[in-house]
Parts: sequence; C-alpha cells; structure tokens
Amino acid sequence: MNRKHRIVRETDFKRVRDEGKSIAHPLIVLITADGTAETSRAGIITSKSIGKAAQRNRVRRQLRAILSSLMPKLKGNVDMIIIARKAILNAEFCDIRKAVVQLLVREKYLEENDHT
Repeated sequence: MNRKHRIVRETDFKRVRDEGKSIAHPLIVLITADGTAETSRAGIITSKSIGKAAQRNRVRRQLRAILSSLMPKLKGNVDMIIIARKAILNAEFCDIRKAVVQLLVREKYLEENDHT
C-alpha cells in the first residue's frame, strides 16, 4: 500500500476513532470517518492480543495487500482504521479479503460488484 494511502500519525488515528463509525466482523473491526487528505487512507491496528510480532506482521502484510488492491476502487474520500481480531490468525487470505470487502460494501464505500 502506497505511503500516501496510510494513516500514520497518532492524531489522525485519534480523530478517526473519535469521529468515526464502527462496524464489526468476526475477523476485523472497521472504523470509518470522512477523509481529510486528498486520497482515501487506511491504518491497521494489530494489538499484542493477536500474537507475537511475526504473527502481527503477517496479518499487517495481508491487510495492506488487500487494501492496496481495493483503494483505487473506493468511492469518496474516507479515512479508515482496520483493527484485527484474534480469529484472523486462523483465517485464509480469501476469507480476510471477503471480510474487508463485506464491511466496505456495507458502508457504501465500495460497489457490490466492484471488488474483483
């Protein structure tokens, strides 16, 4: 995922968490808020409850790969945070992608047939 599509500053994370809308899935939690940059941005949170560093890094890499393919297809300008849940460790990549797509479609940032 390109650097301009990432949320990295603590103030941006705090703004999205405070002002954003949260929806949950067994694998992830998605928090969305109106974007402040010229492009849509995403931040990924993997807490220590997920597992050791290697497991957290693997989950982050998977989520970044999914988001990099979906970013050009997003409607509007949105800042989002994806919080990984422990169940994501046992999930296949395609299941994680389905979860992200499902939540983005539910929030109307992605068209139903626009995620292939």
